[in-house]
Amino acid sequence: MCTIVCFTDSGTVTSAVQATLGDHDLHMLSASRLSADVRDVVQRLAPDVVLLELSRAMDNAHIFFFLRSDQTTRETPIVLVSANESSTHQARVLEADAVLTNASLPDKLRHTIARFQPHEHSVAA
Repeated sequence: MCTIVCFTDSGTVTSAVQATLGDHDLHMLSASRLSADVRDVVQRLAPDVVLLELSRAMDNAHIFFFLRSDQTTRETPIVLVSANESSTHQARVLEADAVLTNASLPDKLRHTIARFQPHEHSVAA
């Protein structure tokens, strides 16, 4: 189980993420605005993975750049979620760790998160 923060304002994305990743420590936050409260929550949670919905209606670049510049989340994998395939270019420009479309969420989300999930190591004596 890992800690996941999901920035979205879409009912479709919210439903898919909750249905697919409900067994993780999941925190849903609004993607429409980056505030001091949101920054504090993200820093306190220190997530293992961040899902960030891309939308033309929202200024998500501020959230992405905050995550990449903050000491707590600088190395945290960021998975961009978009309604269309054209965001693949934007994901490459931003150097996101992965990009998924809304249509692919149910099929690919769990596999994508597993790629970034921290692995517990056990030592046998």
